[in-house]
Formats: sequence, C-alpha cells, structure tokens
Amino acid sequence: MPKGYAKKGINKGWFKKRTSNSKKTEFKKNHKPWNKGDGNYMKGEQNHFYGKKHTNETKKINKQKHLGKKHTLKTKTQMSKSRMGHITTEKTRKKIGLANKLEKNGMWLGGKSYEPYGIEFNKQLKNLIKERDNHKCQICFKKGKVIHHIDYNKQNNTLKNLILLCQFCHGKTNQNRKEWTKLFKRKFK
Repeated sequence: MPKGYAKKGINKGWFKKRTSNSKKTEFKKNHKPWNKGDGNYMKGEQNHFYGKKHTNETKKINKQKHLGKKHTLKTKTQMSKSRMGHITTEKTRKKIGLANKLEKNGMWLGGKSYEPYGIEFNKQLKNLIKERDNHKCQICFKKGKVIHHIDYNKQNNTLKNLILLCQFCHGKTNQNRKEWTKLFKRKFK
C-alpha cells in the first residue's frame, strides 16, 4: 500500500491521510494553544494592536457601520449572564465613581439637585397632590409616593406644576426631560 493512504477496511480507503512534514504546524513540548490557558496571550505587548490607535477616519467608518444596530434579546441575555457573579473591587468602584462625578457625568445639570425647594413645598401641599391624584402614579397607575415638578423647577410649586409618580416612573422622567414636560403639560390642559 502506498504511503499516506488509509487501509481499505478503515474509511474505505478513498481519501488521503493528512501527513505533514512542516515544522510550522508541529507544536513543541508543553505548548499551550492561543485559546487555552491563562488568557494572557492577548495582553500587553503580545497584543497585535498594542501601542496603536484608530484614526478618526476609522472611528467614523466603524460608527457608521454600527449605527442603528441593536442587540437581540438572546445577545443581551448572554452579555448579562457573562457578567453574573462578577465582583468589582473597592478600588475599581472608587475609580468609576470618580470618573462619573459631578461635571464628568452625562446627566450633570450644573448642581441643580442641590437647589432648595420653595417654602410652600411642605407636607400639606404633598398630601393635597396625593389626594388629587388618588394616591396613584400618573404614568403606570400603581401606588405613587413621589411628588414630581413638571417643569423641573423646584421653586415652582403651583398645583398645575406638581404630579404624583411612583419611584420607578420618577426615575424614568430624568431622561428626555423635554418630552416628559410636554406630556405632563398636555395632561393638565
């Protein structure tokens, strides 16, 4: 039988056995493949992109390619599971906290949350709003506990500017403030 062919009884003998004399494909003793082991194969200077940066043109192209794409529910759950049980160290938490502090935070509005409420914003006014709205959140109609200023001005405490919300819905109103203001003002016309 010629060298490199399998015996007729095994695999029917119609294919050629893979034989390689190349030293490139052979592994040395105790060699770990790139996808096995401690995960340091792509860290630091071993990474092919180490010390390099994307050009602004490349960043624009990548942004255009990914614009409008959304993750599927399956992908979202996989990403969520991959972070499950992950413990961030105290040092990392402090680092993240400092990176998102005050002006560095995208939600920062120039210290608006530190402004004091008007004198007339008291328990009596809060109870009046709760009774007017039947103790229900005006978005989801569950039990409401938080009095929300429609125009986000803490000094404007008129009845038309105050609305009762639950904690969850009140958190939602901190994004897209202009849209929420329009929605609530339409409700009170």
